[in-house]
Amino acid sequence: MRDPLELHVDFSSELFDSLFEPVVLLQPQRDNQGVIRDFTYAFVNRAACEYNGLAQDELLGHQLTETLPVAQSSGLLTAYAGVADTGRRYAQDHVLLDVPLKGGMRLSSTRCVRVGEMVAVMWQDVTEMTQARAEATAFSPEVGPVIDSHHDPHVVFAALRDLNGNIVDYLYAAANQAAAAYEGVTLDELVGSRVSDIVARSKHEAFDISHLSAVLNWGIPYIANDVSMLAHRDGKEEWRWHDQRVVKLDEDHLLSTWRDVSDRHPAGEQLADFDDPTALINEDADIICAVKEGLISWVSPSVETVLGWAPHDVLGQSPFEFVDEADRDRVRAADLGHNPHGRTRIRLRLRGRSRTAVWVDLEGELRTGRGTELVVLTLRPVAPEALVLQLLEHQAREDGLTGLANRMELFMRLPSIIAAQQHAAGSVAVILFDLDEFKRDNESFGQAAGDALLREVARRLAAHTQSSDLVARVGDDEFAVVLVGAPHAQVAVEVARELQQLIAGPVSSAGTTLGVTASVGVAWLRESDDADSLIARADAAMFMAKRQGRSGMADC
Repeated sequence: MRDPLELHVDFSSELFDSLFEPVVLLQPQRDNQGVIRDFTYAFVNRAACEYNGLAQDELLGHQLTETLPVAQSSGLLTAYAGVADTGRRYAQDHVLLDVPLKGGMRLSSTRCVRVGEMVAVMWQDVTEMTQARAEATAFSPEVGPVIDSHHDPHVVFAALRDLNGNIVDYLYAAANQAAAAYEGVTLDELVGSRVSDIVARSKHEAFDISHLSAVLNWGIPYIANDVSMLAHRDGKEEWRWHDQRVVKLDEDHLLSTWRDVSDRHPAGEQLADFDDPTALINEDADIICAVKEGLISWVSPSVETVLGWAPHDVLGQSPFEFVDEADRDRVRAADLGHNPHGRTRIRLRLRGRSRTAVWVDLEGELRTGRGTELVVLTLRPVAPEALVLQLLEHQAREDGLTGLANRMELFMRLPSIIAAQQHAAGSVAVILFDLDEFKRDNESFGQAAGDALLREVARRLAAHTQSSDLVARVGDDEFAVVLVGAPHAQVAVEVARELQQLIAGPVSSAGTTLGVTASVGVAWLRESDDADSLIARADAAMFMAKRQGRSGMADC
């Protein structure tokens, strides 16, 4: 596994500088006791310089507190130091910053994660966005210009509730002209209408009120691609394909938008019937590629724009010739185009003509026509912003020292693991490991030896668990294994004992051999359990095991 900092160094010069959002990497400055007193700028992109009105050399190497007003520096310094020390992600959506270049106080959405020994900070000015949302949810007269500036349809939905507070429908609280035109009504006719009336009239295939309620109740955006909807174009009704997005504004309002992507589909449909592929429309930035008997039989001209290869360079070649070596095994394992459940989706790197790696989102689908099979591949270039956010999100969920999932990732994934096992009549156990006397050994032999011991324990746990299990580092000297599918509680206890014995083997580092033991707590999923109660019982079992002394074990 590559060091996270190394990945950031790769991206810094080209990727970070291409972003509209400001991004900085900060190096902690610690005193003799290891306490962070300040940060220095190790990297800043162009957007960060422009936002602050400072040249790059006025930031690089300078201290963070030199560039922030005194009233703000203390709070942000404390927040970023917490990220550097604990690895926990800092996310704040309405940070008030004094930005003289932009006329005073501004609202920003800020994210900070640990990257190696440094922290990465990305922020976005959301002052105008916040004002626009306030206008939309208040249904002010200005809401029309706010969302009508978008070419894609945009609407604001308001929840309609019965006397018991249950959502029974939604109202079009605001909409832009594009949305009204798409529905074939005037803006006055659309705003104030009930969603159920519009859905019934337009026969939207995959759009029902439950999708909206899920977003409102859980706050998780609704993302759906390739949804068929009946659109009104030039006075006629026509089935079109769309990508849809719905996000929550507040407790009663949602913002929805959709984009017509129908031009992606003629290529796949005509290729399936093996009509003349030269007649396809290829103005899209996506690369559409047909693979027959393992070789590329047709590719859209956009391959030259995206990768630099002319179509004749690609035809007759295996698609794997253009996949970056680091991703080839993963692509083979995905078995593109042969997924029995439909399309296969994967993010990977392709090799451009200049030998640079180009990130794309790839979809593979098997199509049949005239007795022959084709695999149709659609490759969409990934925006640099998406790559950075993916990387930052990955770092926020991974323990930087061991490469295992961290505590936040465990708590995020455990509920879905429990739900899946309950649906399949399986079960789940949580096993917690606490390394005995680790703090004393770490102080005696040094942090380098302690880190080596933690990495070796992580390696042993990961190597001797199933791929369906989840292994995480949940504290300085604590690890967790979520055991999936064990037939009964005794099996979980036996697995826990085997892993306890594996951990107990000697660990060598820098000429020093360390002995390690672990106390173990085991909790077996009960019918009344949720993720929190299952973890709580595992903690209680761990407490009982610690009272037994070194290498104790208890289940609860």
